[in-house]
Amino acid sequence: MTKEINENKRNSRPYLVVLALLALVLGAMALINFRKTAAFKDKLISCEDDLTKYDSLLRERNIELAAWKEVVGKEQEQVETAEKPLYKQEEGVFFEVQIGSFKDFDLDEYLNEMVEIRQEKDAVSTKLLLGRFRSVKQARLFENDMKRIGLKDAFVIGRVDNKLMDVDDAIEVLKRQNKD
Repeated sequence: MTKEINENKRNSRPYLVVLALLALVLGAMALINFRKTAAFKDKLISCEDDLTKYDSLLRERNIELAAWKEVVGKEQEQVETAEKPLYKQEEGVFFEVQIGSFKDFDLDEYLNEMVEIRQEKDAVSTKLLLGRFRSVKQARLFENDMKRIGLKDAFVIGRVDNKLMDVDDAIEVLKRQNKD
């Protein structure tokens, strides 16, 4: 039996050598893989740091963008408000009281606050208009009230089809319409 054991040992040597070589190769591969994994982990950590920085920058930019959107929204609202007439423009004859006409005084900055006062501009001046009446008699009563409170330059003007004109001309248009 010793002979058999010795022969088995001799026959198993090549396998043991192959097994040892295989273990050596696998160990070397594991070591190489471990080093690659460590390098990959370092690279991954670096990328995560960069990602954190970029995320922080993106949040800052989003905050700035939101602030600019708010500014633009307010500006757009002011533009839309300035473009909207403060009263409904209607066809027909109206009488309004003009309380001023200024060449060197621009009231644009007060447009949002002038809810009851309307502004009309032409090439020559800016006119402030207050009230809107279908009756010249009511307009004249309002004119007198305005003069009583100190607006000495207030006077009634006419408006026909959204065009300002002298009160007498507007009265003539109204008379012609009433005849028809």
